[in-house]
Amino acid sequence: FSETPDVYKRRTALLDQAIGMLIVTFHKYNGKDGDKTTLSKKELKELIQKELTIGAKLQDTEIQALMKDLDRNGDQVVNFQEHVTFLGGLAMIYSGTSGYIRFRLHTLQITDSANPEIVLQVKNFASG
Repeated sequence: FSETPDVYKRRTALLDQAIGMLIVTFHKYNGKDGDKTTLSKKELKELIQKELTIGAKLQDTEIQALMKDLDRNGDQVVNFQEHVTFLGGLAMIYSGTSGYIRFRLHTLQITDSANPEIVLQVKNFASG
């Protein structure tokens, strides 16, 4: 990560800025537990709770389920590619393309029912 956050802010194209924010946000939380190229479970939890509106609604068990699914290579951390895959799925949900993301073991579903607040649910495939 060679550019400073200010460099991303100076770019004029909106998509460049959005990509820059993905990078800056990842690096804002990674490395606190040692490895500066990945997010630990603790770092991922902090990022989700502080940077995503839905984060405050997630229980520890739901964050653990997300961590298990995002950690595609089983190394107990989330690398940048795994992180971007998660955010891409959320972008699809937010855009209305999909109401859920199906991971390996769980489904992440966001609904906007009678309550105007978005509700996030992580469901185990086996339990429905």
